Amino acid sequence: MLNTALQSWVFPSTGYYYYEDPVMTCDNQLQMSKTEPKIVAFNFENRDACIAYYEARNEEQTENQRNMDIAFGIAMTVVSLPIWLLHMWFIRRDKKGGEA
Repeated sequence: MLNTALQSWVFPSTGYYYYEDPVMTCDNQLQMSKTEPKIVAFNFENRDACIAYYEARNEEQTENQRNMDIAFGIAMTVVSLPIWLLHMWFIRRDKKGGEA
């Protein structure tokens, strides 16, 4: 729940996209729109606009992934730190009791 809350309010992401090579993706879309115009409509004015779109989307995905990783790390630290501290307290208590 903490991870979800952090991802929603502290480190928001705009969605998840798979990484795509901008040049190859645009060339494939352009080729398909020329051979099969009814199936795929090339929605960009030119190849450069397409490449710029996919490069921006990949940068956005990098930021989204970083935000998700930070939120997960904070959530895991908050949840596991008390358990670890309690465990260490028991070890120290048992160690002091065994020596006396």
